[in-house]
Amino acid sequence: MIRKVLFILVYSCIPWIGTSPALAVQEHGGAEGLYSHQIAHLIFLTAMIYFCIRLIRSGESARKGWRWIFFSALLFACWNADTFLVHQYREVLNPQAVSGNISGFAWTFHAHSVPELLYYLGTFDHVLSFSALLLFFIGIRELIQVQRERP
Repeated sequence: MIRKVLFILVYSCIPWIGTSPALAVQEHGGAEGLYSHQIAHLIFLTAMIYFCIRLIRSGESARKGWRWIFFSALLFACWNADTFLVHQYREVLNPQAVSGNISGFAWTFHAHSVPELLYYLGTFDHVLSFSALLLFFIGIRELIQVQRERP
């Protein structure tokens, strides 16, 4: 199982090689858009943590398919926490850290402090969400295989 997880993580990192700007951080026009979006992240984060707790308490996380789904939920929880913090920090980010403009999007980022560097690293949240989706589909596939093996 550890080999499979390492395999997935390695292949999740391959898209980083030779990439161009993804411009993946969602911008919000007004405060109400940001607030509702942030509330949605908190609700999803809470749901994933609750789901993990339920899987552990029920003992289902020990079964192969549910174990993959458990790890998927953990990654989704990490993704939500990361994205929540990136959205928050974007609102207070030093404008000098971002320079250049391509169709309204920043094309260079200069980290002048540790929080700005953490913001930059946090913008790679799609690696977490993609990995979470991949683990979820692997878990579903395992559950389907177990169901087919039953008489």
